[in-house]
Amino acid sequence: MADNKYSGVLTSNTWGSPGAIFIGHGGYLLFPHGNVVNRFVAAVTDISNMGYGVAGGTFNVSKDLIPNKLHSKIGGAAGFSTVEPLGGGRFMGWETNAKLGYDFGAFLTVEAHGAYMGLGDFYDSTLTNGNVAQRPINPWLAFVCVKWLVF
Repeated sequence: MADNKYSGVLTSNTWGSPGAIFIGHGGYLLFPHGNVVNRFVAAVTDISNMGYGVAGGTFNVSKDLIPNKLHSKIGGAAGFSTVEPLGGGRFMGWETNAKLGYDFGAFLTVEAHGAYMGLGDFYDSTLTNGNVAQRPINPWLAFVCVKWLVF
């Protein structure tokens, strides 16, 4: 960036618009989750990753504990920056998560979710953690949601 010109990938999320949110992956903290009010609280909120790029993946296993009533899921995710930030590394971190949901009727589900993320050396850089010399603590979350689709 010697010429002070941005050379990364641009998406509509780069400008703060919810235009290219990827939510079908099963992550919660590393990548944005689809059942939250503000999807811009994940480690990677859009594919440009602040211009550093991202490569990662998720793995999820689900099972109906009671067929068509009680659903469970456990999953994980990991991500790497395609470019190493100054003072940091490429590994963004890993995540483990779980969900338990119960269907009360057609289109009415109550779900409990939880996740924990171990941050990688990507966040050792002050450029990626809000210009703070100390790396952030590992994030976690827990929430309950009601999904009700009414026509």
